[in-house]
Order: sequence, then structure tokens, then C-alpha cells
Amino acid sequence: LASAFRYILLNPVAAKLVDRPEQWAWSSARAYLKGAEDGLTTKAPMLRRFPDMRALLGDGAELAEHAVPKDETIGRPRGSAAFVAALEKRTGRILQAEKRGPKPKKPKPGQGKKRRAQ
Repeated sequence: LASAFRYILLNPVAAKLVDRPEQWAWSSARAYLKGAEDGLTTKAPMLRRFPDMRALLGDGAELAEHAVPKDETIGRPRGSAAFVAALEKRTGRILQAEKRGPKPKKPKPGQGKKRRAQ
């Protein structure tokens, strides 16, 4: 949650649209960092988890190495092995990283190994 929240609030800074997250007019960062009510943001749930929002966001310098942008490119959910396994069970899809490269071809029915006549 903290990683995703940081990513969202720091995204305008990473995109070089503003110098500080609270400068971005369409961000809830202003509400969190300046205490200003914007009429949209319900701050209490996140402030209970992260009371020092400025410390959570840091200076944003490490955002380029942040995990969330990397996860965007792989198309798989982020979480513990147990979390991903539970998602696989619920969706019936393989979500864990598999071996790279082409998948082995499955033989068509009736095209297994043929026996030589003796």
C-alpha cells in the first residue's frame, strides 16, 4: 500500500511536471501535505496508516528505482507468493513468472511417439 501510494503521489514529480507533489493541482498530495481540504479526499484512513506524510514521500529521488513502475511493464500482480497463489486459484490463470522463452509444443492427439514395427 505504501509503495503504491508513494508512486501515485510522486508520479507528477517523476514526470517532471512539478518540483513537489503538492504543486500538482489534480493530486490529493496537497490535501495530505498542506492540510487543505479539497472536497474529494478522505484523508483519515491514509493518515492513520501514515501520519507523517512528508516522511513517507521523502524527496522522491529513488522513484526511478521504485518497484511499481517496474511492475507496470510485466503485467503481473505484485505481492507475496501466497497472495499471488491465491489470485491464481481465484482466477484460474497463471500469474507467477514462468520460465522465459517459447513454450514446449504439446503433441496433438494421436501424434505421440510411434513404435517401429518389428
